[in-house]
Amino acid sequence: IQVETSVYGSTRIEAREGWINYRLGLSDHDFVEAPPAPEDLNISLNYKTDFEQVAARLNLYSKTPSDIINTVQRYFKDNFYYSISQNQRYTKGQYLTKFLFKDKKGHCEYFAGATAMLMRRMGVPCRYAVGYSLHERGFSEQEWILRGQHAHAWVEAYVGGTWVNERNGDVDVWRCRGGEWVDVDLTPPDWVNFQKAHSWYQVGYDWFQDFRTSLELWLNQFGVFDRVLKGVVLVGLLLLIFVIYRLVLTRKRRVLDTWEQSIRETGLLKDFEKWLTKRVGERPRSMPMATWLRRSLPSGCDEFVLLYERTAFGADDSGVSLERSIWIVKQLWENREKTPGTKDVRGVDGC
Repeated sequence: IQVETSVYGSTRIEAREGWINYRLGLSDHDFVEAPPAPEDLNISLNYKTDFEQVAARLNLYSKTPSDIINTVQRYFKDNFYYSISQNQRYTKGQYLTKFLFKDKKGHCEYFAGATAMLMRRMGVPCRYAVGYSLHERGFSEQEWILRGQHAHAWVEAYVGGTWVNERNGDVDVWRCRGGEWVDVDLTPPDWVNFQKAHSWYQVGYDWFQDFRTSLELWLNQFGVFDRVLKGVVLVGLLLLIFVIYRLVLTRKRRVLDTWEQSIRETGLLKDFEKWLTKRVGERPRSMPMATWLRRSLPSGCDEFVLLYERTAFGADDSGVSLERSIWIVKQLWENREKTPGTKDVRGVDGC
């Protein structure tokens, strides 16, 4: 991890992809930002005449830095208004000139840019600052939510300082000492009201984001991810063993062709089919049980076949016992075998 801090108070961290665990300390002393340098008075030559004109109109040359801030704030409040609708976000050419003399509307970047250039023209060192403005509470009491629409720009002005020439090694440099940095935000305060309304699903999406962040932070704790990974692997192995076990059991089962055959396997006509097979031969695998019975049994046993079908599908409410019907069929078959020359006894009642 590489941490760099600039003279302007910004911190940059370069690290590998992922989360960084760190401890933040608070103190009563603010960060000591580098004192103003001559570059904090730089102003583009394209804007020099424009801001001299505004300064003369507002009579800023005879005012103190504090009075300059108050005068410019009133000027913006009375003559300009906030707007996020621009013909072009960064208009080609002198976009601050159009903002000051033509459109007189814009978002925070326009107000902050114009403020910085105008105060620099008056000899007040300024720095253009960007960040976020806290307006939306989070789920907990000390939590804030930052969105893209909360981005904001303002100016940091150095007030009350005196320019001195200092020796920095072998080079003489000019520094402004003895003053303090002051936040100057001249964007109309109603800019907060221009934020987009939340979508109906925003609360759920925010909760999901918060849950995902908390989960990732928890997983990134030392040793937690390894334990979770071992648990997932163990559950996966148990699930794989269970699937293999079920496949082995399934392959051991004989494939059943028809619903009637499954009924036979459960014992409904198991013994009777063995008895009939010895007399007429084995039932073809592709032939349903009911069809085989109709073709093999003597005439008059259709009622027995219907009783079997109703019993197999759980729809029998006749009260007739299937076992009793099987006994009658066997008796008919034996009577047919005892009668010389009789091959069919169709028409016999009682089945």
